[in-house]
Amino acid sequence: MFNLKQKFAQILEYFRLQKEYKIVKRQVNDAFWAWTRTWRPITQEYGLEQRLCIEDSLAEFGKPGYPCMVDKTGNAVYKLKMLVKIDAKSFRCPNFSNDKVCPNCKCMYHAANQEYVKCHKNLDDILANGEKIESALNAARERAFGRQK
Repeated sequence: MFNLKQKFAQILEYFRLQKEYKIVKRQVNDAFWAWTRTWRPITQEYGLEQRLCIEDSLAEFGKPGYPCMVDKTGNAVYKLKMLVKIDAKSFRCPNFSNDKVCPNCKCMYHAANQEYVKCHKNLDDILANGEKIESALNAARERAFGRQK
């Protein structure tokens, strides 16, 4: 037999989880933009035709002009604020990792790298929490309405 009280409880649970999911989506958006702001100071772009010292020796990383990531880009065609074609070659510091802080404390980008790793971990944690809430929301939707998204 159909239990109306139980069905209302399932629907209320679904709406509660939907509100939580919206909050987590906003947190993911904020964490993503915080992460992109920390990514910029440890990345430098150069023209593809420009010769760089780091191509010969990776010991140049950490000195002025060579942060944790160096991208060489060229043949970029911008039209209506969209990147149509790009040829790129990127170099990363041997000490760089998304998950661990750089052990080279003498590097002038060490503080920026710490902030980047902290924001990256925060973003990963929020995304994992969002996935859990999304799976709970899908299960609640199926219980309440008999279908998945």
